[in-house]
Amino acid sequence: SFRGDFHVHSDWSDGIHSLAQLQAKGQELGYEYLAICDHSQALGIAGGLSPEKLKARNREIDQLNGNGSSCRLLKGIELEIGPDGQLDYSPEIISELDLVVGAIHRGFGQPQEKIMERLRCALSSGVIFILAHPTGRLLGRRDALAVDIAELLTLASTYQVVLELNANPDRLDLGGENLRLAKEQGIPIAINTDAHSRDSLGQIHWALKVAMRAGLEPGDIINTMSLNSIQKRIEMRKGGR
Repeated sequence: SFRGDFHVHSDWSDGIHSLAQLQAKGQELGYEYLAICDHSQALGIAGGLSPEKLKARNREIDQLNGNGSSCRLLKGIELEIGPDGQLDYSPEIISELDLVVGAIHRGFGQPQEKIMERLRCALSSGVIFILAHPTGRLLGRRDALAVDIAELLTLASTYQVVLELNANPDRLDLGGENLRLAKEQGIPIAINTDAHSRDSLGQIHWALKVAMRAGLEPGDIINTMSLNSIQKRIEMRKGGR
């Protein structure tokens, strides 16, 4: 069964609902955890969080986790991968987070070699737990980044990075064929809504259809793991870097 979502935006960045409202919705859905992954500072256009705002948001998450809710909020970030692959916060700030979802939102026109250099640099840092919407496509509106899928899968495998199946119907990224390739290489997948409102939180049905068509099974999808197992997995990776 589906135990949580690793990519949710609150009104601290460009989401429309508060942390308390998201936690209540998560509890209603029977989720054990919701990772709040607001945008990092470089994405100012989407209300990216300065280090000070991130600290304040994290304090609010700590308070809400003390309220007895069965849905735990995880301190996450959708961390912008810069034009040269640099990460958007210092290691000290990143170390205060429970998990990091890495993403590219800018520099789409770069040639494949440059895009892959950015991904090599970011994924080899060992900081990124999940790579969000890995090809960046917006169906009918924007072509994918010039990603070398074979190399991306090798990077994910080498650095133990989970790849996202973004459930937003405009994205559904990774798509079916790439999910099949990821499964063949034993790369775990996170099905995330990338929700910017509480109403989008449970909307994973399109993504589940894609996942089933790609032959994914519950064991391939990390959202089926307990909070305890997820925390252990993240700690192991932190210990390794």
